Amino acid sequence: MREGDVVARWGGEEFIVFLDETGQEEATQIANRIRRAIEERPFEMKEGASFHFTASAGVTCSGRGETDLEKLINAADRCLYSAKEQGRNRVLVGDSDCCPA
Repeated sequence: MREGDVVARWGGEEFIVFLDETGQEEATQIANRIRRAIEERPFEMKEGASFHFTASAGVTCSGRGETDLEKLINAADRCLYSAKEQGRNRVLVGDSDCCPA
């Protein structure tokens, strides 16, 4: 993460990442980089068990004129749930209309 970026827990198994001064393309690249890092790293237990995880993400940007934080978060959340419905382990991008409510 870069200086100025913020990661916070957003409910049960969800996290929210605020990327300051970042366009949609770069935000999508960052989300995919995080997704791949989680997918590629096995978590190994002392007992020898190994677990693999995946991540899904929804990305939206305020650069499209939307400045209402709640609307932006809701749009990203809808994209996240659409990503999960489409098979998980993916990043979906859009604005407040990207993924239907």
